[in-house]
Amino acid sequence: MPKSRIVQSLDLLFTKLRRVFARSAIVLYLCGVMTRIENAFQKGHLRHSPANRYARPSWQYKLSRSVLRASENSLLLRAFSALSEGLLRTAIGTYGLFGVLYGCFSCVVWLSLESGERSLASLVAFLTLIAVCVPLLHVSQSLLAGACSSRFFSWLLFDFCGLSESYTIGFKHGKARPWLVLLISFLLSFAVPMLAVDRVLLFFGGFPVLLLLWSVPELSCLLILFGLPFFNLLPSPTRALTACVLLTELSWLRKAVSGHRELRCGVKEIAVLLFAFAALCGGARGAGGKSSITTGFVFCVLILFWFPAREAFGSARWRERILNALRISCAVTAVWGISQYFLGLSELKWVDLSRFSDLGGRVCGPFTNPNIFAVWLTALMPLYLSGIFEERRSLLQRWLFLLGFALTCLSLILTWSRGAWLGSIAAIFLFLIVHSPRTLSCLTLSTVPLFCSLPFLPHNVIGRFSSIGSLNESSIKYRFYTWQGVLRMIRAHPWGIGCGAEAFATVYPSYAVSGTESTAHTHQLWLEIAAELGLHGVVIFFVFLILCFLCFFRTIHLEKGRTRGGSLAILCGLIGVLIMGFFDYVWYHFGMIALFFALSSAGCIYREEEES
Repeated sequence: MPKSRIVQSLDLLFTKLRRVFARSAIVLYLCGVMTRIENAFQKGHLRHSPANRYARPSWQYKLSRSVLRASENSLLLRAFSALSEGLLRTAIGTYGLFGVLYGCFSCVVWLSLESGERSLASLVAFLTLIAVCVPLLHVSQSLLAGACSSRFFSWLLFDFCGLSESYTIGFKHGKARPWLVLLISFLLSFAVPMLAVDRVLLFFGGFPVLLLLWSVPELSCLLILFGLPFFNLLPSPTRALTACVLLTELSWLRKAVSGHRELRCGVKEIAVLLFAFAALCGGARGAGGKSSITTGFVFCVLILFWFPAREAFGSARWRERILNALRISCAVTAVWGISQYFLGLSELKWVDLSRFSDLGGRVCGPFTNPNIFAVWLTALMPLYLSGIFEERRSLLQRWLFLLGFALTCLSLILTWSRGAWLGSIAAIFLFLIVHSPRTLSCLTLSTVPLFCSLPFLPHNVIGRFSSIGSLNESSIKYRFYTWQGVLRMIRAHPWGIGCGAEAFATVYPSYAVSGTESTAHTHQLWLEIAAELGLHGVVIFFVFLILCFLCFFRTIHLEKGRTRGGSLAILCGLIGVLIMGFFDYVWYHFGMIALFFALSSAGCIYREEEES
C-alpha cells in the first residue's frame, strides 16, 4: 500500500539519521561524561570497598560497623525487635482468645454505660469480633507460620517481596500467652468510651504491615508513589506522607549499613545531600519560626526519598512494578478529575470569570489545587507512551495504555493549566522524537492532520491556549508583578528567607508590587528555590539536574527494551514538569517533591545487561 511504503521510507531515513547522530562525537562525549565524573570522584576518599581483604577498611565498612554497634546498644531498636518477634511467635489461637475476651469484656462495659452513651454500631462490632475469633482458638501455629501457610501471604512474602523462607525457621509452633492476653483485653475493655474498637484492631492488624514495610523498603516506595494523590484524603496529609517517607528511608539505611542494600556515595548522592542540607538550613534560619523549621525538615525528608527510590528503581522487578503502579494511580486520578467535570463538581474559584466564563470550572482530582493535579498528570503521562510502543506488550496491554493516555490527556485539559499544557506537549514531542524511528515517523505523518484539526477544537480550549503570554489576562499579569517583587526580595536576601509559607508571608510584602502582597508563593520553581534556600540552593539544584540528565542520556543511549523506554518516559515527564515550573511553583504540594526526586533517581543506574 502507498501508506506503508511512505512509513517504511520514513523509518529507513530516520534510522540512518539516528545512527549517524548516535555515533557522532558530541553524543559519545556526553555518554562518557558521567562515567568519567563518577570514576574521578570515586578515586578520592569516598571510593567503594576495596576487593583486597588485607587492604585498609573503607568508609562503608567503618560506617556499617559503627551503626551496627549503635543499633545493638539502642534500647528503642531492641524493644522494637523484641516486640515484633514476640508478636510473630505468638500463636494464632492467642490472638483469637484476645478477640473473644476483648469482645466479651467490652460488651459488659457497654451494658454498664448510660443509654445516651451507648452505640449500637459498637455492640455489633464487638459481637462480630467474637464470632470471627472463636474459630481461631484451636490454631496452634504462630502468626508468621500461619501467614506462610496461606497461598496469598506466601506469595506476598516470598514471591512478591522477595523475603527468604529461612526467615520462618523456628516460628512454626506459636507461643500461647493466655494470662497476658487476659490482662491486656481486660484493661482495653474499660477504654471503650474513649478508644474505638476499630483503632484497637488497626493497631494489631497494622503492626505486621508496618513490620513488612520495615523489612522491604522497596514495597514502601511502591505504596508511597502509588498513594501520593490519596494522602490528601487523610486529616493530616503532610504528616502522614512525611512519616511514611521517613520510615522508608530509615528502613533503607538499616539495610544499607548492614550490607543488604547498596551503600555508595557518588557525585549525584553528594548533590542530593547538599540540597537536603540547604533545605534543612533554610528551615532553621527561616523568618517563619517553628513553621519554617518544620517545613525545612519535611523538605529535607522528601528530598532524601531519592535514596530508597534509587534502590527500588535499580531492581528490574521493582522498577516495572513501580511504573505500573504509577500508571494505575494516574488513570484512577484522571477518571476522578473527568468525573468532577461532568458531575458539575469542578471549582470556579480558580477561573478568571471576566475572560474564561465558558470553562465550566477547573478540576482538582484528589488534590486541592488544579495546577498540582496538572503536575501529577504531566509527570506521568509519558509512561503510557512507553507502554504503547513497547514491542513486548500484548495488543490488549497496548490498548489499555492508549486508554490511560487518552484519559490523562482529557483530565489534563480540564485542569485548564496552560503551563502544564506546554510541558506535556513538549514531553510528548520529545518522547516521539527520541524513542525510535517508528515514533518519529508517526510524529512526522501526524503533523499535518494535527495542524488541520486546530480550528475544530472547542473554542474554550483555543481561547485558553491563545491567552498564553497575554498580559491582559489577570493570572498572567499577577504572576508577572509577583516575579518583580520576588526578584527585589532575592536581591535583598541572596542567602534566602527560609522555608515555608509563613516566612514568605512575613518577608515578601515589604518588596511586593502593589496588589500582590497576599500571594502565597512565587508562582515559579526556580524563584521559589532562590527565595527560600538562597542562590546557592539554585546552584546546587541546577548541578543536580545536570548530573541526572547526563545519567538519563547515558541510559537512554546505551540501553534497550523496557529500560530504555521507561527511562525516556520518566525523563520526558521531568522535563515537562520543569517547563511548567517556569510558570508555577510545582512543589507547592509536598507530594510532588517526593515524586520529582523519586523519578529523577530512576535514570541514575545503568545496567550492562538488558532487562528480561
